[in-house]
Amino acid sequence: MSCVSNLIYGKAAIYMKKTKNIRLILAVIVVALIWSLYSPLSVEARLKRHLSAKDKMLSVGQEYTLKMKGISSKDKKKGRKVKWNVSDKSVAVIKDKKNYSITLRARKTGNVKVSGTYLGKKYTCKIMVKDETFGEQDSEEVTDADEDKSNIYLNASEVNIYYLSDTDKKYLSESDNHIYSYQFKVEGINKNTVVKWSIESEDKVSSFKVDHGRVYMWMNPRYDENHEDALVVATLENGRRVTAKLHGYSERNEAVKNIINGFVNDSLSSDMTEYEKIVAIASYVSLNYEYQLYQSDWIAMALGGSGDCFSSRCFVRYLCQAAGIKAVICVGDNLDGMTLVKADGKLYVVLTGFRDTQPRKYRIYEPTEDSLQSIVSRSHIDLSYFD
Repeated sequence: MSCVSNLIYGKAAIYMKKTKNIRLILAVIVVALIWSLYSPLSVEARLKRHLSAKDKMLSVGQEYTLKMKGISSKDKKKGRKVKWNVSDKSVAVIKDKKNYSITLRARKTGNVKVSGTYLGKKYTCKIMVKDETFGEQDSEEVTDADEDKSNIYLNASEVNIYYLSDTDKKYLSESDNHIYSYQFKVEGINKNTVVKWSIESEDKVSSFKVDHGRVYMWMNPRYDENHEDALVVATLENGRRVTAKLHGYSERNEAVKNIINGFVNDSLSSDMTEYEKIVAIASYVSLNYEYQLYQSDWIAMALGGSGDCFSSRCFVRYLCQAAGIKAVICVGDNLDGMTLVKADGKLYVVLTGFRDTQPRKYRIYEPTEDSLQSIVSRSHIDLSYFD
């Protein structure tokens, strides 16, 4: 009997021990689940992408920085960027752009949507732009009592400014009749008033710069444009803006246009065929300009008298343009010095820029269909330009 009792008690002890172990394991699992549910999430898990604002109200001329928030450090390390878009650039424009933020400038009254697309998902912000008088009462409260708001202006309303680089001073001199920098001042304000100066331009990169009211140019405007327009803006502490118009000119561009116009007036006539004109153009470039290796600036060639094959083909193109003849430069392997020109209804290749001493040779020929297609393909030329 005692043996049976011992056996029963032994089995009961083993069962209780197993049950205790199972309860212990279950308790550990429950604690782990509770910890996973209530423990603080990692920074990465808590991130939720969104724009810094869904709606924003601005006044004309005001700037605002819109940011994409909630981007993980892992994604930042991968260099993934946000693609920004403004629905109406006449109302607001992107003034500055970084990887995950943009600075917007309000241009005129209206409504605009700004979107940022990241990893295929689009996030939007609605911008409402009021006119410049928006918030004017608040501004008046902080305006200096000595300032007459109706009589605040810049010392000039419109200024023409010219640019001449140090490199181009080898060929040209500054003119006594031209202004190369202008010092703007805000009239009608207290001398201690803080003024923030800026340049506003339609160009992505403006040729103008301003330093404490002194406006100057740091590069040439594009040759194809007569001049570059912009605004100089003085923003007062109370948000009031006063502006003046800027017109920028290039001394080198003006000088080259005079050279080209002189050639057209002296060497071309209305009774010449277009083919005769391109012969005169090729001859002019080849006979009057020397070859200079790696001098690929065609304007410097026109001013200084020498350039390489790339300069020559560009020079031919602009001479043709001035003569009313359509021309496109050819770019690619074995296309050195080539310009594709349409004269008297036919397409010709004008070949200049040979590595010879003056007088240099030139060549004009009508390409075969296969040769023309090869040139067009390699140079990515759209033949519809010649229609």
